Amino acid sequence: MIYPFETELPEAHEDMPDEVVGIYLEATLVFKHSPRASAALLRLAIETLIPLLEDYQIKKAKINTMIASLVEKGIPEHIQQGLDAIHIYGNEGIHPGEIVLNDDRETSISQSNIL
Repeated sequence: MIYPFETELPEAHEDMPDEVVGIYLEATLVFKHSPRASAALLRLAIETLIPLLEDYQIKKAKINTMIASLVEKGIPEHIQQGLDAIHIYGNEGIHPGEIVLNDDRETSISQSNIL
């Protein structure tokens, strides 16, 4: 059933910046049909979010570099692990020749909980 739309992913957090909400909502919309596409969009959401975190003052760079900067600034370990997971699984969904066809619903659900 396509309409009404239902998703297992959590709603966008009320504090999520508008620039990220649109990407996140798109990830929730495609999740049911393509967890791989959802994972790639979640990676893009994180890449967009990090420079917007005013408390950390991270400049836009490669996602690896931005996550490393957050780690240096003392983010909690469970957040680092979640960001790394989104980065890895999202990369597999967007880089040519590296797509893993066995991305599953549980992986995308766990990634969405980080946002």
